[in-house]
Amino acid sequence: MATLLILVVAGYASLTGALWLAWQRLDEHPVEPGTGLSDTQPPFISVVIPVRNEAASLPALLADLNGQTYPHFEVIVADDASTDATLAIAQQAVSTVHFALHPIALTNDPTTRSPKKRAIGQSIALAQGMLIVTTDGDCRVGPQWLETIARFYQQTGAKLITGPVTFATVPGVFASLQTVEFASLIGTGAATGALGFPTMCNGANLCYEKRVFEAVGGFSGVDQIASGDDELLMHKIAARYPGSIRFLKNPAALVQTIPHRSLSAFYQQRKRWASKWRAYSSYGPTLLAVF
Repeated sequence: MATLLILVVAGYASLTGALWLAWQRLDEHPVEPGTGLSDTQPPFISVVIPVRNEAASLPALLADLNGQTYPHFEVIVADDASTDATLAIAQQAVSTVHFALHPIALTNDPTTRSPKKRAIGQSIALAQGMLIVTTDGDCRVGPQWLETIARFYQQTGAKLITGPVTFATVPGVFASLQTVEFASLIGTGAATGALGFPTMCNGANLCYEKRVFEAVGGFSGVDQIASGDDELLMHKIAARYPGSIRFLKNPAALVQTIPHRSLSAFYQQRKRWASKWRAYSSYGPTLLAVF
């Protein structure tokens, strides 16, 4: 028993150490405030925000987007049958923001297994941007968020860019534990990507070429899975375009969201995330997530 315990601890320490080294070797890509992009044709970005009952949080995100240093973007807010004022807030903001804002109302479809994938897919069909950037209605972003993504795309030519996500500071032990646990997931995804086998990412901060989304068939083949609008798509793109996945290690690209207030909500989210494991083509990502 003691020998087994030693082997488990040694294996855990070795893998964690390897992931930490991979993280340390990732280059950070700085962005100078207010400077233009080198290309005379900067990439036009379509920010896609699937929402449902986000009336309390959507105004703050729209205000963040209104303060972006990067002007070449539009925003599509895809409302999935909200029962609050979410859609009305987005519609009212059209005349007040400095960017092209397109609220769309999705029809309620109780047969849909993954409403979020449906919302993103319909939004991308309408998107004018060559780059698709996704986030969630309860997130906050900094003023250089889109500029940092656009610069990184020009520097790397990545087909899919995963970005950092963290929880906003909320008092309490449970919120702090969630922040640490979530950081381990984001860091692990970044590290495994740097090692050449991307495993994890988060749809709250994700960017990919529209033509690549279309080339891999979008969510076709995984649309029956409740979760996976991020990782399952990333795995499809990685299989079609090996070596094309990059993690954007820069504080300016950070997206913040709110931790769960209850253990039940936390459990339900992790249960949804685990539902996509059966769609993985290998056991590696599943084992790593459990680890």
